[in-house]
Amino acid sequence: MPIILIILTFRILWVPSLSHFVMALVLLVVIVLMMERLLHTEYIFDDGRLMVSRGRFRKGVEIALSEISDARMIRHRILPVRYILIEYGQHQIGVQPVNETGFLQEIEKRKANET
Repeated sequence: MPIILIILTFRILWVPSLSHFVMALVLLVVIVLMMERLLHTEYIFDDGRLMVSRGRFRKGVEIALSEISDARMIRHRILPVRYILIEYGQHQIGVQPVNETGFLQEIEKRKANET
């Protein structure tokens, strides 16, 4: 997705006008935010908690493993997107670790060790 936005930004800048410059600037901000989130997302297991950090510009989420009621793989019907949906308390969060099966196994293993 960032590559498509980069190509679109260069295409917009091809025509020298102020409106195109503003549109390209907005697209560049979106690209920077996407790349920042992609590069700085972390999932940390520590002391019965899962800490999800989604980059420098967003507040992290801390989930007690005992609160997790369900964690399952979700595949989007149209887009080629997979993620893990974690349900805890009255909340849900979607995460995209590199090793999805290992991540799910680690949640189950740590939940079993807690009890």
